[in-house]
Amino acid sequence: MAKLNAVELTFPILQPELILEDKLNSFGSELFTLKDRDKQKYYLSPSCEDLSCVVIKKENSPLSKSCLPIIVYQINSKFRDELRVSESFCRSKEFLMFDAYSFHSNENCSSVYYTLLLESFKNMLDLMKLKYKVEERSEEGVESHEIRAVLGDPNSESDSDSETLEVAHLFKFGTSYSQKHDLRYETTDRLREDIYMNSYGIGLNRLLTALVKNFSDEVGLKFPQVVAPYDLTIISCNQETDELSTLLKRGLIRKGLSVLLDDRDETIKKKVLDSKRIGIPHMILLSPKFQRMKPNKINKELWEEINKNSRISNYYNLNQSPENLIYKKDTVNLSNYMDTAVEYHPISSVNSYIIKLRDLLSLLNVS
Repeated sequence: MAKLNAVELTFPILQPELILEDKLNSFGSELFTLKDRDKQKYYLSPSCEDLSCVVIKKENSPLSKSCLPIIVYQINSKFRDELRVSESFCRSKEFLMFDAYSFHSNENCSSVYYTLLLESFKNMLDLMKLKYKVEERSEEGVESHEIRAVLGDPNSESDSDSETLEVAHLFKFGTSYSQKHDLRYETTDRLREDIYMNSYGIGLNRLLTALVKNFSDEVGLKFPQVVAPYDLTIISCNQETDELSTLLKRGLIRKGLSVLLDDRDETIKKKVLDSKRIGIPHMILLSPKFQRMKPNKINKELWEEINKNSRISNYYNLNQSPENLIYKKDTVNLSNYMDTAVEYHPISSVNSYIIKLRDLLSLLNVS
């Protein structure tokens, strides 16, 4: 979104009746309704197409052609009184969405941005290694594309009969919303022209459901590293390495990784299993005995797979967590620990490996 100069904002969850009065028939009984002390009716936000038009009109009046295109987005809760609620959070009465709205001076610009966002959504799913189908639709003059994730084995060659789940939807509304809200821009001749509007939505609950259904087994989650909750888990096997585990955590966070140090008062076995359950792709165990053990090499194919996935994840995630900012000025120096041997457990393999810290950093593409 940054490449498109999009502006992040947060629309209010409460929407006054006046804004959604034309949507009452389309949403029907799915709208959550409430009244304030003055008996004014409000709705819990089911979508923000109308509200975005009202905000753009109010905050950019008069709106000149030079201000366009405008694209705004948010990640926020939506509410619909679903008739059939799923036991999982895939279909629920409250759900989290990424939704974006773009405004354009002409149809060509609208189409260009629509295509850019459609390709961006597809690229995102490719990064997550999700297979998907794109269904093109046209109804009452509104062009749209629905993206459905294929559920099942992502490595399967055929998905023709596989179950799918809608995870994203894009709409090209033309000038219907601008005409409804009198949202226009001024030309150099002081003429007022209708604005073209698109909307783009990703259901984050549904996206997570698709990831779980595609990347999990009897042990736990096996998400691609780019969407894993952390890059690495550190587990100290005894008190002798407790201080070292803290130092390594600080040093690795300083290098930009997201690190979970499991220092709970639990057994090593439980810590290892819990790390696998939540899908952390890399795990290291620390113990003095590993220093006396001979390192064993990771085979070339596995090394290249891990290295590639780490490189992709680092491109999007390195130095992006709040902890990375906090530890940026930390004085810990990992160069003093490069020959430290650790037991490395990649989630993509049933085997574990004794490797030096310097080799681990090389494997994870961290300098």
